[in-house]
Amino acid sequence: MLKFLGDTAYPYRFAPSKVSGLTSVTQLAAGHYDVLALHVGGTVSSFGRNSQRTPMNVQGLTGGGVMQLAASGSHTLALHDDGTVSAFGANNNGQ
Repeated sequence: MLKFLGDTAYPYRFAPSKVSGLTSVTQLAAGHYDVLALHVGGTVSSFGRNSQRTPMNVQGLTGGGVMQLAASGSHTLALHDDGTVSAFGANNNGQ
């Protein structure tokens, strides 16, 4: 069974509830199967199909410095405070 909601609940939920483990979030970005959260300080966490049942830090973006996230389909872009961009996720269409 896939877990998309950041917890151990069945993938469908009909009433809003807080995602445990997400604090100090400044932005969310959602792809087809995951959600990424940008935190104060520039760290990024993720949950969904390819993550743990609860949000976990994105490896490679744990040092902070991320200012903005953009997600589409199966890939994500992270804009850093020095103007560089990191890309990660699927690359089946040349993303």
